Amino acid sequence: MKDYIRIGVFGILGRMGQTFINETNKFDNLKIIFGVDINECEIDGVPVYKNCQYICRPVDVIVDFSNHTAINTILKYALREKIPAVICSTGHTTEELMHLRETAKQIPILLSPNMSFGANFLIDFAEKNSKNFVDKGFQVDILETHHIEKKDSPSGTALAILQAVLSSCPTLHLEKELTGKREQDGISVHSMRLGNEIGTHELIFSSNNEIIKISHKVNNKAVFALGAIDAVEFITKQKPGYYTVKDVITKKITNQKIGNFENYSL
Repeated sequence: MKDYIRIGVFGILGRMGQTFINETNKFDNLKIIFGVDINECEIDGVPVYKNCQYICRPVDVIVDFSNHTAINTILKYALREKIPAVICSTGHTTEELMHLRETAKQIPILLSPNMSFGANFLIDFAEKNSKNFVDKGFQVDILETHHIEKKDSPSGTALAILQAVLSSCPTLHLEKELTGKREQDGISVHSMRLGNEIGTHELIFSSNNEIIKISHKVNNKAVFALGAIDAVEFITKQKPGYYTVKDVITKKITNQKIGNFENYSL
């Protein structure tokens, strides 16, 4: 009987794939069995395939750090093998998200644009508190900063924060044109690409008299890999369904029952 979780990693040769390998190697109960990427090779003893049809190594879960355009191939493989999937890629289209939710009726799927606790706390804060500020006349801005090679803009996390604000304040709308006079009921999302910046997100509430900023900054990509590891351990125990990092964090806090967090829901 195996005493570890077998993992397949899509996008294993990218920045996050490499970070995930480094962090996973620190755990005795986790083992990466294969990778999938644009180049066929071997890395740290792990075979990397270009095409899913040639994979003949069974795994318990797959983790996706690839481009969102690969999602249909990834879901097809997960369905064929009847295994859960942790989707960490961003920038999915409406059609791709619909496909994810449909597939989740047959296998467990966890999707999150950001695997860190802090980022998900910020999203949760936006959902629970934005209305308090908006009702008092504050305007809302979201600012995200990433490295110059990041392809999607705004980031998936910024869009998740935006959606959280809109769910709390349905009278607001995204202000697409950022020139000229600001609209009182408009939300602006700003993107910056600077050097090697890993990722910073700010939720800003402003009025004529004061400005409140809630900021989350990532100092090390390992936080995303560790979040994905938590997600792997969570999703392999779940029934078919659509899950998020909120489910992982809530489950972890409930199990640990740390101090006053017993009744806290993220």
